[in-house]
Amino acid sequence: MAAVAPAEWAVREWEAAEGEYGSGRLVLWAERLPDSYGAETVISCPSCGEYVLQYASSEEAERACSLLRAKLGESACWPDAPVAAEAESIGWGTGSMGMEGILNAPYDLPGSALVAVIDSGCAADHPLLQGRISPDSYDFVSGTSVIGDWDEEGGGGHGTAVAGVIADSTPDNVQILVLRVYNQNGYATSLGFANAMLYAMECGADVVNMSIGVESSDDTEWDVPLSRLYAAGIPFICSAGNESANVSTIYPAYSPYTLAVSSVNEKLVLSDFSNYGSGVDFCAPGDNIVTADSSTGGYLYASGTSVSAPYVAAAAAYVKLLHPDYSVEQVYAVLRSCSLDLGTAGKDASYGW
Repeated sequence: MAAVAPAEWAVREWEAAEGEYGSGRLVLWAERLPDSYGAETVISCPSCGEYVLQYASSEEAERACSLLRAKLGESACWPDAPVAAEAESIGWGTGSMGMEGILNAPYDLPGSALVAVIDSGCAADHPLLQGRISPDSYDFVSGTSVIGDWDEEGGGGHGTAVAGVIADSTPDNVQILVLRVYNQNGYATSLGFANAMLYAMECGADVVNMSIGVESSDDTEWDVPLSRLYAAGIPFICSAGNESANVSTIYPAYSPYTLAVSSVNEKLVLSDFSNYGSGVDFCAPGDNIVTADSSTGGYLYASGTSVSAPYVAAAAAYVKLLHPDYSVEQVYAVLRSCSLDLGTAGKDASYGW
């Protein structure tokens, strides 16, 4: 079986500045921009309909943003604003999922929860992740607690981006157990995956996220550790895949012991890359998600079911904060009851519940 490669990450510049419009920079999504609206510089990506407008002052940027929103809609344009971790989310997906309101609540959520991330490692010193990484995190490649993400030349940064979504969407009492299974060349073993699953259970993980899949239609090799996690009441969240194909071709997404997640864009429409099928349990934001960048210590835009899955993992962590003894079936029922029903009524092949 061939491993499905992580999606490419499109790196964007991210700077700290004073105030929401302090950078003087606007980001705009539009089919075309007939006028610069007074910007000193305009950088465009015609193939994806993205424009970056740089202004000489924050006042000019704010004025132009109001004009563009009036013409193109509130969600079409926003300032490239500085970010403070925890107080507010950086990705549009957190608000869309309804978790931003919980983050900003005037009370502390009780208890604690541990989310295991089986992936390529993590840049634990990233500002978004500082203080959020469990000391039990482990590298199954080197057999040590050194969990750094594998380098960008090999396609690294995947695990950091996934962990960043979870950290951005949950409070400090949700810790992240980083389980590195990929080596420096981007390869992992089936045994490494299985051991990571069992180790997550041993460490008392409340939720497991694995934004990775293998191309197959009949594999069951991880069903034993997956079934043990299921019996222990630990939801296993995984990505549906990015091949625009049926999820029945991606393992462990089609396993009866996992919750498979497809991707939607900001219009809550199935992403054009997302897999689909009766095996999809839920959908979540997965298009142009701002998350942690391991290579720069800043932020990047990422797209794929790899970043939609951790939103559901974060939601499951909230359930576990309030109900630590819930079974997988009970967590599933809560997530289902809180879901916005997209597509045809009830569970469907594009959006799940």
